[in-house]
Amino acid sequence: MNPDYFPPQLGLPIAGVLCACLAVAWWRDRHSRGGQA
Repeated sequence: MNPDYFPPQLGLPIAGVLCACLAVAWWRDRHSRGGQA
């Protein structure tokens, strides 16, 4: 990604949101399988 297109002050919250979405997706998938993932 181009740093000029994604400045740190914008990229940081975006990365945080993406990590949160991944964490929620992993958590839901893990529980939907009964923790056998």
